[in-house]
Amino acid sequence: MIADVAFTAVVLAGERSSPATDPLASAAGVASKVLVPIAGVAVIQRVIEAIEGCDRINRRMLVGPAAATLATEPSLGARIESGKWTWIAPTESPAASASAALDAIGTDGHILLTTADHAFLTPEMLHQFCTAALSTDADFAVGFVRRRDVLATFPNTRRTGWRFSDDTYCGCNLFAVLRPAGHSVTVFWRHVEKQRKRPWRIMRMLGAGLFLRYVAGRLSLADALSELSRRTQCRIAPVLLAQPEAAVDVDSIEDWHLVNETWARLRG
Repeated sequence: MIADVAFTAVVLAGERSSPATDPLASAAGVASKVLVPIAGVAVIQRVIEAIEGCDRINRRMLVGPAAATLATEPSLGARIESGKWTWIAPTESPAASASAALDAIGTDGHILLTTADHAFLTPEMLHQFCTAALSTDADFAVGFVRRRDVLATFPNTRRTGWRFSDDTYCGCNLFAVLRPAGHSVTVFWRHVEKQRKRPWRIMRMLGAGLFLRYVAGRLSLADALSELSRRTQCRIAPVLLAQPEAAVDVDSIEDWHLVNETWARLRG
């Protein structure tokens, strides 16, 4: 039964660039971008607490941050030493780190993937995503939010939008590996991740026909995922979330200010 299925949660907490040169970490005065404070609490800590509060999750893994960063955040080290979380070192990119985590976990069971900069993550959001992902009966599920909903709530934010014929969507950094075939998606992810902010380039990688349909506004989200499913030989399904904040991460100084302003408004 869907209600009884539990997940292993994987949090990608590596760095795209050196913490010493990362502008966000420097602006916040912290050792790593994942330690940037959101209303006084490190963003990775907010993600960890959301996962620990979700009744769908029974195992937890951190991929990163680097050992030097862990040494500056005793609460993270304590969780790992207690066995509550497993830690593995990050690799050269988020996709490679995700692949390393899947290899470490194996193909038995369901896996939730998210990132350490997901500032508004909640247990309820995670529960909704996991339950909806299971209901798709797919091998791999991807979370989306309608871009118009994101802009209605955060009018000053700049979010990458995937403009399909049925609507424009933003990604949520929420993924579910539901069957062994879903592991193959990380291979494609590693191939395209450098173009993550340029959806049209990713579509071009999927072939001229699909690219032209996308540019012309005649490609639906379902059609795009159907083609991607064919390429990766696994069934990929979308999960549409109702919470626009699911699409907001802390990837820049601008994001950091936006999220802190939002938290201040919510608490006020």
